[in-house]
Amino acid sequence: MCGIFGIVSKTAVQPQQFRSLAEANRVRGNLAFGCLTAESSGGSWQTAVNRFAEPFRPEMVQLGDVPIALGHIRAPTAGQTKETAEIHPFHVDGLYLAHNGLLLNYADFPEWRLNPALSVDSQVILGGIHANREQGITAAIKTTAARLEGQQACWLWNAQNSALYLWRVMSPIYVLSSENQFTFSSIKVDPDMTLLTEGVVYYLPEGRLDLEEAGSFPYHSPYLIKT
Repeated sequence: MCGIFGIVSKTAVQPQQFRSLAEANRVRGNLAFGCLTAESSGGSWQTAVNRFAEPFRPEMVQLGDVPIALGHIRAPTAGQTKETAEIHPFHVDGLYLAHNGLLLNYADFPEWRLNPALSVDSQVILGGIHANREQGITAAIKTTAARLEGQQACWLWNAQNSALYLWRVMSPIYVLSSENQFTFSSIKVDPDMTLLTEGVVYYLPEGRLDLEEAGSFPYHSPYLIKT
């Protein structure tokens, strides 16, 4: 399993906090590391992505004064390579996605593959959302997630409306909101963190630090992860 994590802050994300999240998620695999940052500049949001085809090291995190930092640590599984193109997050038309889990039927959706040269399963999640985007982002997430079998724990950054989306099936996402910061992680790093409900798309609007439920989708989970 991979690990996803992130911090949205009223001020600048503290690099040490983000590094600690990454360190905690290393237990879920440590083949490669990807990081997205976003900040407001001149009245618009600027998004930057760094991908490292090597295990995470704390010195990789150079955040600056960004209020949003999202990460992914990749687990080594069968068929994976160290190609930078396979490192999360995946990106298309202002949408950025990172995924923790294994999809069972991703080969059923060749039209959703962002890069036909890659076999990595996660790309079809974003490809499906992009293909269904005329429905609206939330509806596109629900439509795509409902058709995919297996484990999903995803963050999606929509640079067009500066919003973060989270959803999961089987694979965990723990969250914690405070007055100044929102944090999520595949690993429960604080006893006050709560586990998101399966099959629900959550939405963090620009300027907010508490999640809203944006809708639900049908899913199959053979077991329930409890807090």
